[in-house]
Amino acid sequence: MPWVKLDDGFPFHRKSILAGKDGRALYVTALCWTSGQLTDGFIDAAAIAMLAATSDVANAEANAKQLVNVGLWEVVDGGYQIHDYHDYNPPASKVKAIRRARSEAGRRGGIASGSKRQANAQANASANSKRNPTPSPSPSPTEDTDLGADAPTPTTLPEWQAGYLEAANQAGYIGVMLNTLYPAYYANHKPNYGFIGKLRRKHDPDYMLSLIWQHSARPPSGDPLRFVSGILSKETKAGTTGTDWKLHG
Repeated sequence: MPWVKLDDGFPFHRKSILAGKDGRALYVTALCWTSGQLTDGFIDAAAIAMLAATSDVANAEANAKQLVNVGLWEVVDGGYQIHDYHDYNPPASKVKAIRRARSEAGRRGGIASGSKRQANAQANASANSKRNPTPSPSPSPTEDTDLGADAPTPTTLPEWQAGYLEAANQAGYIGVMLNTLYPAYYANHKPNYGFIGKLRRKHDPDYMLSLIWQHSARPPSGDPLRFVSGILSKETKAGTTGTDWKLHG
């Protein structure tokens, strides 16, 4: 399930207060809707009544107008645009690219996993036949049930961090994250898993993942992992590692 980012100061911001209780409810519902629909913050005018009803807001048009007046929405052709949507949320094109990359990685992993299990089964059957010349039925091939192949692609930093904690192979998980967020570089390179292991043992993995995520918006010209390593080394020497970062609510 995808997530949407909302600043934890939103309820206390001047614009939010001026929008009023119903305006805030409509804003949050619309924010969730546009994220799920991958509209890049655009809200079709035809959807306003539905969003207002979902928010239990009686006067849809009046509250939409109020959100425009306070600067949370902008009037655009065909509806409204959430102001500064991409300051906190990735564009739809990036979300789709990440999903495709993760799906392809899962498909390849499933194929490799199935092939390995089949090879192991054949090797075991061969070994058993040598130990026991009496013919015995061989297990029939089973359907690939590798759940990792169907795992949803993280689209936010908290999702990546949560997945890291659950991963059996955490260095490999970071490799998947790098492949997903930096497809241009890793199309011609492989993640250095030994170096990944060294970094995650030396530094806070949570902060390391935050740097990998943060700089994917403007990828470095060279190796992203070396770039992140450079930041970690400088901050470690300065004693400031992880002190100036936070997630949006």
